Amino acid sequence: MKEFIPWANRNMVIQFREYEKFKKDFKKLQKRYPSLEEDFVDFKKVLELDPTKHENIPWLWEEVTLPVYKARRFACKSLKSTTKLRLIYIYDEWTWAVEFIEFIEIYAKSDKAIEDRKRILEYFKNRNTKEI
Repeated sequence: MKEFIPWANRNMVIQFREYEKFKKDFKKLQKRYPSLEEDFVDFKKVLELDPTKHENIPWLWEEVTLPVYKARRFACKSLKSTTKLRLIYIYDEWTWAVEFIEFIEIYAKSDKAIEDRKRILEYFKNRNTKEI
């Protein structure tokens, strides 16, 4: 029996955005992991099928206006492992005209233990005052 995925049945287009600080993180990691750009394209394809499949960060539930997700299994060919990179993103499922996913942070697990909470809260503060 084929698994029902609600996102696959809608004619929605998901727009991908990148927070400015995410772009800097990505560029830095790309020097260490040459396949990162290609791996990121593949990751976006997976997100288009089910944007909510990753862990929702629970400490944020009362502090932000959109769900924030942490992808713990980001496959990177340069690493030969799926557990060493983390990717933090928001998914706006409330805007029915166009859905979007915005990438907030990407980091190597070996560089830091958890997501940058200040950055996530800063993103929402800036988002509420102007369009990012």
